[in-house]
Amino acid sequence: MKKITLLCLFFLMSFAVEAQIVLTHSNSQAINGNTVACGNSTTATSSDNRYYRSFNLNALGVTAAFNLSAIQFGVNSLTGASSYVVTVKAYSTTAAFPAGFPNTGYTLLGQADYTVQTANVGTIVSVPLTATVPANATLIVEVGYAAAATGSGIRIILGSNSAGQTGPSYIASTTCSITTPTDVAAVGTGFPNVHMVINAVGTTLGVNEFASKLVTVYPNPTSGLFTVELPNELEIQKATLVDITGKQFALKTNTGSKIDISGFATGVYLLNLETAEGNLVKKIVKQ
Repeated sequence: MKKITLLCLFFLMSFAVEAQIVLTHSNSQAINGNTVACGNSTTATSSDNRYYRSFNLNALGVTAAFNLSAIQFGVNSLTGASSYVVTVKAYSTTAAFPAGFPNTGYTLLGQADYTVQTANVGTIVSVPLTATVPANATLIVEVGYAAAATGSGIRIILGSNSAGQTGPSYIASTTCSITTPTDVAAVGTGFPNVHMVINAVGTTLGVNEFASKLVTVYPNPTSGLFTVELPNELEIQKATLVDITGKQFALKTNTGSKIDISGFATGVYLLNLETAEGNLVKKIVKQ
């Protein structure tokens, strides 16, 4: 199973038990014109389009519910109008997406509308949406819009890139007879390099609260070598460091739970420690 990238929001996160994270399949958050959409090519008018991402919580090692707070998507272009309504939806399931979607084995957790403005072109917008995804479930995110009036020349293109992804991008469109979410790589002649930028923002409490309170990291700030002190019953199974761009680095744990990051640039990082009780997240300042 491909691992979902974990991006951390430094300006919002808690470093105790609850960690704010962004679930994404995108290797890059860049927005460019590399995309696919159902539309009237003669009049350059948008037809209906819906895009999907599937996030398996277990692939993140999340052992408790995921508290969704927002859905993010990119905007590539908007022509013929100053605004266009895009609808985001969140579902939970234990089914193998897209089998049975949306009627068999899927629960709609919530939805929200966002009016895209021309000022949003080239950016990633964040749409507040509060919902709880049960533990051991899969979160399905849908981002879509209705068709523009025939002949209006109004066209919206959502953001994507070709920088790589850790899971498929899916599309559905009634106008183009794509009745169920289909991997864009298999649509028509195939578009394997279209990777939709769609993220889910939220928090998880999949960490043992007692253990988290007892975890200490010192010295912090550090010039390179630091020690992670855990309760006796816990052991570090895996350690990764995340920088402010969301890039992850695997770390080696030396005898005595000592970790050396002397080769890293100065700045603020997140230390993610995987244990049998869940993931422990600590802020690290490299001097």
